[in-house]
Amino acid sequence: WSAALTSDSWVALLVWLVLLVALQFAMWPVVRRVFARFPDQGWAFGRLVTLLTSGYLVWLLASLEVIAFRAIWCGATLALVALGAWLTGRRRSRSRRASSALPWYQNQSIVTSELVFWGVFALFLVFRLINHDSYHPSWGGEKPMEFAHINAILRSAHFPPYDPWYADGLLNYYYYGMYLVAFTMKLTGIPSEIAFNLAQPTIIALLATAAYCVASAISLSLTRSKALARIGGLLGVALVSFSGNLIATARLVTSFVQETPPLSDFGYWFWEPTRIIPGTIHELPWFTGVYADLHAHVVALPITILVIGLCFAIAQDGRRVAVVALRPRAFPSESRSLLLTMALLALALGTLYVTNAWDVPTYAALTAITMILATRAIRSLVARLFVAGSMTAGVGIFAYALVLPFTQNYVSLYGEIAEVREVSPLVLVEGHLGVFFLVVAFGLSYLLSRLWTNPPVICRPWTLTAALGVALLLRWQAADEPAGAIADVDGLTVLLVIGWLMLATLFAAHRRLDFRLHSWFTPVAVLATWAAVVWTLAIGKPACALFLGFGFVAAMIWLMARPMAERFVAALIAAAMFVGAGVELIYLVDDLSGGAFYRMNTFFKFYNGIWIMLTLVSAALIAWMIQGASEEDRRRRWTIELTTSRSLSSFPRCRSVNRETFDGPVSRQWAKVALVVSAIAIVASFAYPIFSTGARLSQQFAQPGRVMTLNALDWMGYGEIGEMGSGGAVFAFDQDREIVEWFNDEVSGSPVIAEASIGPYRCGGSRVSIHTGLPAVVGWRRHESQQRGDMDLAERESALRDLYTSLDPQAKLAIIERYRVEYVVVGEIERAYPSRDCESTDNAAGIAAFEPLVGTSLEVAFTSGDTIVYRVIAPEDN
Repeated sequence: WSAALTSDSWVALLVWLVLLVALQFAMWPVVRRVFARFPDQGWAFGRLVTLLTSGYLVWLLASLEVIAFRAIWCGATLALVALGAWLTGRRRSRSRRASSALPWYQNQSIVTSELVFWGVFALFLVFRLINHDSYHPSWGGEKPMEFAHINAILRSAHFPPYDPWYADGLLNYYYYGMYLVAFTMKLTGIPSEIAFNLAQPTIIALLATAAYCVASAISLSLTRSKALARIGGLLGVALVSFSGNLIATARLVTSFVQETPPLSDFGYWFWEPTRIIPGTIHELPWFTGVYADLHAHVVALPITILVIGLCFAIAQDGRRVAVVALRPRAFPSESRSLLLTMALLALALGTLYVTNAWDVPTYAALTAITMILATRAIRSLVARLFVAGSMTAGVGIFAYALVLPFTQNYVSLYGEIAEVREVSPLVLVEGHLGVFFLVVAFGLSYLLSRLWTNPPVICRPWTLTAALGVALLLRWQAADEPAGAIADVDGLTVLLVIGWLMLATLFAAHRRLDFRLHSWFTPVAVLATWAAVVWTLAIGKPACALFLGFGFVAAMIWLMARPMAERFVAALIAAAMFVGAGVELIYLVDDLSGGAFYRMNTFFKFYNGIWIMLTLVSAALIAWMIQGASEEDRRRRWTIELTTSRSLSSFPRCRSVNRETFDGPVSRQWAKVALVVSAIAIVASFAYPIFSTGARLSQQFAQPGRVMTLNALDWMGYGEIGEMGSGGAVFAFDQDREIVEWFNDEVSGSPVIAEASIGPYRCGGSRVSIHTGLPAVVGWRRHESQQRGDMDLAERESALRDLYTSLDPQAKLAIIERYRVEYVVVGEIERAYPSRDCESTDNAAGIAAFEPLVGTSLEVAFTSGDTIVYRVIAPEDN
C-alpha cells in the first residue's frame, strides 16, 4: 500500500525505523510489569512481545477466516493491543519497584539495551547494503525458499497459506516465523525485496538485546550489582551475537606453520568451521547474521531467549507463586501478574512450536524445571510438586490451544527416533563449544568452591589448570598419531575434567539437597554417574561422556544450591549438556536418513539451543566471578581468634586456616584463574567473525559501478549465471525482473504459473515464484519433499519439462489443463531448460510449439525483450 514511496530503499528504511519505535512502546506497560525485577524491566523484549501478541491475533482471526490478512487489520490490531496495554498498565502491580517509576530514559540499563539494539541493527544493515542479493548461484542459502514463502503468505488472505512451489497445495511447513516477517511487511507496505533486508538485521538485533536482557538479569541476581549486571549483559551480547567457535582460531595458528588458503577463501574460513563435525551442521548466530537467511531457526532465536527470560522471571517470584497457589483470592493483583507472565510464556512456547518445533522439547523441559524452582517456598513437598505440575500443565495446554489452527492443518511426516551411527570427534566438538566448556568448567568450580567448608590443597585452581594444560598439549601432539592414541588422550581429557568436577561435588556433599534428599545421596549419585561416564568412554563416545558429566554436576548443584540465581544457572547448564549428550545418542529420522547427513538436522537444530544457553550462563558466570575475584575472606574468622590465646603449634589445623586466610580464600583464587582462562578463550572466539566475514560479504554478483541499496532484486539487472555443462550458456535476468515486477503490480490473487523447475541453488530456477509468491506447478523438489514426501513431485517435474520441451501443442495444452495453469513463462532459462545439474539443452523447437496455441488457448500477456508471459485463455473467453 505504500510502495509508491517505500520502493526507495532510504524511504523504506525511514518507515521501518518508525515501525521499530512503535513496536517498542506499544506493549511497554505490560512488559514492564512482567519483567519488573530485571535491570531493564524487560525493555529489550518490548518489540518482540508486541510483534508476538499483535501478530498472533491477526494470524488467529485470519486462520479462522474472521478477517483477511490485510494491512488495515494488521494496523488496527497493533493499535488495539497498544491501547489495551496502556490502559491496563495504569494499574501498577504491588511487586513493582520504586525505581520503575523513573522515566525509561533515566534507567542506565534501558539506555544500554537500546544502544545495543540500534548498534547491532546498524552493523547488520551495513552488511545488507554491502551484500543485498536475494540469490547467488553457489552460496544463496535458503533465501529463495524464504522469499517464496513470505511472498506467498503476503498473497494469502487466510491461513495456512498456499504453497508457492506446489500448485493447489498448502504449506505443510513451520511457516509462522515467515508469517511474522510478512506481518511487518503488511504494516509498513514495504515491498518484500526491500523489507527482507530490513527484517534480517532486525531479528539479529532482537537476539542481541534479548541476550543483554537475560544475561544482565541473571548477573544482577547473582551479584546484586547494577554495574556488574550491565557488564554481564554486554558479555551476553558479545558471546551470543559476536563470538565464534575455535575452528578459525586453530586454522590461524596452523597458518603460521603451513600454507593455508587466503582469508578470501569462503569455504575454508567461513563455511567449513560450521560444518567441521562430519555429516552435521553446527552454525552460530554470527554465521546466521552474516549469511543473512531468515530461516525458521533464525526467527526462533530471540524467541528462545524470551522463553528463558520468562522462566527466570517466574523463578524469581517464588514468594508470589506460593502466595498465589495457597491464597489466590486474597492477593488478586499478584495472581493477575503471575497469570500474565504464564500466559506470555505459553504464547512464546506456542510461537516456538509453529516457528521451529525442534526447540520445543528443550524449552518445555526448562519450563517444567522452572516451575519446580519457582515453588520452592511451598513447604509441603506434595503440595509443591502438585502446584509445579499444575503450572507446567497449564502453560503447556494453553500453548497447545493457542496454535490449534496450525496443528489441525499440519501433517508431520517424521516422528521416529533412531540410534546415532557415527561418533562426533571430541576435538571437533570442543572446537565448536570449547569456549563455553572452559568457562563453565571453571565457573562450576568457582560455584562449588563457595560450598566447601574445609577443602584440601588439591582444591587449588592451579592443580586443574596445570593438569588440563598438559592434557590439551598431549591432544595437540597426538593430532598426527593413530586413532587409538587420539582416543586415549580424549578419554584422559574427559576423565580429568569430569573427575575433578565430581570430586569438587563430593567436597560439597555436606549440603542438604532439595526435595529433602539426604546428603548421602550425593556420593551415591556421583559414583553412579562416574560409572556411566567411564562406560560411555569405553564404548567410544567421548563427546557424550563429556556432556553427560557436565550435565550431572550441574544437576547436583541445582539440588545443593540455595540462591535461586545459582540454581537457574545450573538448570541452564544441565539442560544444554543433557541435550548435547542426547544428540550423541539418538537422532530424529527424516528425509536425510540413510545418507551421510542423516543426523544433520537433529544436530543443527539442537546445537542452536546449546549455544544460546551456554553463552547466557557464561556471561553471567563471568560477571559473578568478577565480583568473586575481589571478595574478602569472611569464612572461619573464629579460627583466627583462637590464635590469640593458644600457641599455633598446638593447633596445626588453625595454623593452616590462618595461612589460607593470608593467601586469600579458595573461591577467590578460582574466580581469578577462571577469569584469566575465560578471557583467553573469549578473545580466541572472536577470530571467526573477524577473519571470516569478508569472505561471505564478497559472495555476490559483480556489479559495475556498485550502488548502495537494500533492494534484493537489484542483482537481476546485472547478474549472470553460467551453466555447469559444456553448452556455454549464460543466463541473464534483467528481463525476468521486469516479468516479476509486472506480476507483482498487475496480477492479483494466486493464479498458477508455469516456469522452469531446476535443482535447488542452481541456475536461477523458479525465479518468478520465488519473487512473486505465485504458485508454480512445482518448485525446488528437494525442499518440497520435506513437506510432502515423494508424492507426485517427480511426476510434476517431468510434466513441467514436457510442457516446455514437447513438440506437440496438444500435449502442452493437456499439461496446462491438468495443473490449472493460468500463466506460462518463457524466458532464457526455459529456452535452454537446463537439467537438474544445470546443464543446458537446445530447446528452440519445444518453445516454438507454443505458437500454434496463441490466439486459441494462449495469449501474450506481457513481454520483455525475448521473454514472454502467456496467459491461458479460459474456455468461456473463447
